[in-house]
Amino acid sequence: RNKSQPMSAGSPRVKLRLRIKHCHSYKREKLKRTHHCGLLNEQSIGQTVTVCGWANVVRDQSHQMFIDLRDRSGLVQCVVDRDINPQLHEKLSGVKAEYCLQITGEVARRLP
Repeated sequence: RNKSQPMSAGSPRVKLRLRIKHCHSYKREKLKRTHHCGLLNEQSIGQTVTVCGWANVVRDQSHQMFIDLRDRSGLVQCVVDRDINPQLHEKLSGVKAEYCLQITGEVARRLP
């Protein structure tokens, strides 16, 4: 399998999350990505990456906010913790489904 191609539906997937460090709206400036959402894999764990896409599902659980970001290649779960970065948590509190975002963060393994 070519590593630049998405995994087939039958391939085992590692569940990943992106710990958000920085976020922009598409309207503010011309944005660039380092990776596609669906192409993040085990080799990406620990790397700081930038992904662009649409907010698919947004869940604000008061202390943490989860954004499922999607692009043409797939989904990645992004998370920001209010205790670690309160300014970013406040900035993202207005994000709704289908907002276009550029998110920079560190790739980590999701807990089962």
